[in-house]
Amino acid sequence: MVVAPVTSAPTPQRETTPAVPASAGATFAQARTAHEVAKAQKARIQVDRLKEEVVDRARATALVFKLARQERDSWITWPARVAGQMAAEIGIDPHDELAAIEPNFR
Repeated sequence: MVVAPVTSAPTPQRETTPAVPASAGATFAQARTAHEVAKAQKARIQVDRLKEEVVDRARATALVFKLARQERDSWITWPARVAGQMAAEIGIDPHDELAAIEPNFR
């Protein structure tokens, strides 16, 4: 069995069969084909999970949210963290420096 190399952004591949309405009187061959396709899709997902190529959506969303919150918090607290150092380097009052670099501070 030849396995294609995994790209950095895999795209989901789905095998689809035309939907056969129940009233159309699906033949046994059509039903068996649909069943085999579903089994193949399920097997592919299981293999991808074993190879750790599938990412849990809820876990990924929570991680991105956490990282974005940390980034936001870093930007929000930046003026308070650096104002004292900047004021010391230029020889002014830290309160005045904080007021200069953070417009909402007063």
